[in-house]
Amino acid sequence: MQKTFLLILFFALLLASAALSFAPAAAQAQQPSHTTTAQAQPSSHAATARAQHPSHAPATRRPAAPPPFWLSYADARTKAAGTGGMFLIRKGSSLAKDKILGGKMVMDSLRLLCAAGVYLAPSDTEGAAALGNAVFAYILDDGTPLYSYSALREPTAETYLDGLRAAIERKNGVHNLRLLEAERVLGDKDPANLEDIIAERNREGLPADSLLDLYVDGLPKDSVGSYRVLRFLALQAPVLNSTANQVLRQDGDLFNIVWKSLTMAERIHINNEVIAKTRAKAVKDQDQEEATLAATFAANTNNNPTAKIRAFQGVMLEFYYGVADTNHFLDFAKTYYDRFLMPFNADSLRRQDSIFHRAEDLSVARFVGTQLEVGARRMATMTADSALLRQAGAWADRAVALYPSREALETQERLRARR
Repeated sequence: MQKTFLLILFFALLLASAALSFAPAAAQAQQPSHTTTAQAQPSSHAATARAQHPSHAPATRRPAAPPPFWLSYADARTKAAGTGGMFLIRKGSSLAKDKILGGKMVMDSLRLLCAAGVYLAPSDTEGAAALGNAVFAYILDDGTPLYSYSALREPTAETYLDGLRAAIERKNGVHNLRLLEAERVLGDKDPANLEDIIAERNREGLPADSLLDLYVDGLPKDSVGSYRVLRFLALQAPVLNSTANQVLRQDGDLFNIVWKSLTMAERIHINNEVIAKTRAKAVKDQDQEEATLAATFAANTNNNPTAKIRAFQGVMLEFYYGVADTNHFLDFAKTYYDRFLMPFNADSLRRQDSIFHRAEDLSVARFVGTQLEVGARRMATMTADSALLRQAGAWADRAVALYPSREALETQERLRARR
């Protein structure tokens, strides 16, 4: 499959190159000849002028420079908007140092199949939020993630191309699903049809919150208290202020019955999704009350008093960063990372990961190290205060000890240069 994909890319690039090589000749054939027109004019002065001033001949135009491929996250979304295309987003500090993305084989494929590329600058908070903990990702024009790579190993050329192939396959599936949705939603708003569409979006990993309220609005009254319907709603993890969430929790006794029927893994996933989606909506709306609602919900999912405070402050910290409220972010960050993450011992966490045979994506050392690296990087972009930069440097050092990712090493180097 991979070889077939690479061959397709090769022939596509070959055809594109051939088309470009024939373009100038075609253009010349379509343009009228200025020399012939001048000779047809009955003026003897024209020939004399041409003989004495040969520089008056039409100058050859230089081809226009191609539009830039590497853009900010916002500009990449704008460029791809409405095209049904996708773009690449890559975490890192310098494209010039990236030999893989700077290489011809990968870049030719990206330029052919992607609208743009984003090599994240430290100040690109919107792009950082979209990428999360992944190393790189392919994103659809509306912000829908198509493929992400988050392994510890540095991506190779084959890694980028494998991801590109997977993203194209997923994009085709998403486009087909959207056509199906438009046909069903515009033609029939029956809850059964909407439930099928929502379930399909779940399988594709796509958001369904806008359809969820539409689904609830169309429910018959005798279905609102149905165990099956409420269980379906619970699994969608509705945003806290939404109509779907109000319907889900309006009967406390029935909600408890539904909640206790779910597995522990399902409950944890639902709570995390509710928190993340409500916080994201609060950032989009720049609504601190909505962020506080998400933070309070997060705190109430814990029994330990310290865990409650950590959950509440963690949500608010993300909100202040998302809305670029520097003062509040720095106030929370100064205490949050030192109090809740720095006390962890790197050797102890790595030993626990080994004893319990935790996979890389479940590694506690990786989780804590990544959180500290993110905090250090954000602090470095939001302040020039020497004391705060020293504090961020300590977080970066601990992040490297816990999980020596490329990002952690780059953040550590950047902060050491500023101390």
